[in-house]
Amino acid sequence: MDPNERPHFRQIEVKRLQQHGRWYFHLRDHLALAGREVLVPEALGPVLARLDGRHNPEQILESAARAGLVLNQTDLNAITDHLKMALLLEGEATASATAEALATYHAAPFRPPAFAGSVYPSALPDLIAHLMAFDMAAGAEVLPPDRVCGVLTPHIDFARGSRIYAQAWRQARDAVRDAEQVILLGTDHCGSRGSLTLTSQHYATPWGTFDDDPVVRDAVAAAFGEEAAYADELHHRTEHSAELAAVWLHHVRNGKSVLLTPVLCGPPGPALDYSTDGPPGANSPTSRALGVLRSAVAEGAFVVVAGDLAHVGPAFGDPQAFEARELEQVREADMALVAACGGGAGAMLAASARAHDRYRVCGLGPLAVALAIMPPVALELVDYAQCPADAGDSSFVSVAGGCFVRRTAGLSTSGASASLGNGETECAVPEQRRERPDGV
Repeated sequence: MDPNERPHFRQIEVKRLQQHGRWYFHLRDHLALAGREVLVPEALGPVLARLDGRHNPEQILESAARAGLVLNQTDLNAITDHLKMALLLEGEATASATAEALATYHAAPFRPPAFAGSVYPSALPDLIAHLMAFDMAAGAEVLPPDRVCGVLTPHIDFARGSRIYAQAWRQARDAVRDAEQVILLGTDHCGSRGSLTLTSQHYATPWGTFDDDPVVRDAVAAAFGEEAAYADELHHRTEHSAELAAVWLHHVRNGKSVLLTPVLCGPPGPALDYSTDGPPGANSPTSRALGVLRSAVAEGAFVVVAGDLAHVGPAFGDPQAFEARELEQVREADMALVAACGGGAGAMLAASARAHDRYRVCGLGPLAVALAIMPPVALELVDYAQCPADAGDSSFVSVAGGCFVRRTAGLSTSGASASLGNGETECAVPEQRRERPDGV
């Protein structure tokens, strides 16, 4: 390695993972440029922490020595060479692979479903039977479509989230079937703060391809800035949040297409960007883009939010396992977040801040965008669960489903707990689905 080189990780996902009694850092590239993932012994954490573009080899080795690691330049070269081969570090090889992957993505007739055959069956008859089995167990009341502006759906894998998916989409069924235009807001697990990422590709499921909505898409791009709106378009290729919601959208509509605008949302930017109150944030690119989406919703577009809630436990960086008492605290924070949705994006983000953002709610981005573009709504929760995220049942992902209902005279805005009288807060997960914390 060049003495002046300052190796820098790309935007990747890092989790702690235990295998055969030893702890590792699981490094995952959501874009799957190299088609493989990497496990690094936990002891090398001080080295990984310095691969941030600010430290040269000498500084990295000094930091490792202070942590008690005995490494030399040859050891460090072996580590960084391995990470470069896996395309996890910034550099020429990564840039070339990214450009090639984007060209292939654009050349395809549509965005190929990335999780067909793994998270859900790829053959249409099998998929229909699979989802109908979930439907048969759903007992949610179907809400009148004139009350419903949108739906909150999980994006955890179907094996763990089936009940929540089925309940949420049943509650929204008639509104979904009546929709002529849909704005699909998914969590961008690779997204930067405040990002809104579009794609020029059509989304597809085993039912076929959704119709594109170039009018809304192009207007959002013009408002947000063409370069910024498409800078991370390749994130759409492997992002599961929007894809899994699109599968349910097609299922509920019995395979009928609809004008679809998929938008991947990074973590929330400055709260003022999500304000509907005008200045001082009214002329920011985000506010202009949200204005376009707000106009589409005012004209009848239905909003789908594909976002999970808390991510807690050792698999997500917490030092301790989460047991019954801690999970009840997580549930209380989740319910406070849901209730705060009745006050709009600002109130919802404030509720998350009051919990010090310690529960890693990955759906904050799409949820904030949704609340900023819809009229005053309450999130009427229909179901909630805390799903195991590791083999030891010490880490969990909380998921919820429900509808965004228009706030009118006499409508309660605190329906979060009122709709959860069944007391069910756990979801089962087959052992083979526990190896990856987020399930896909």
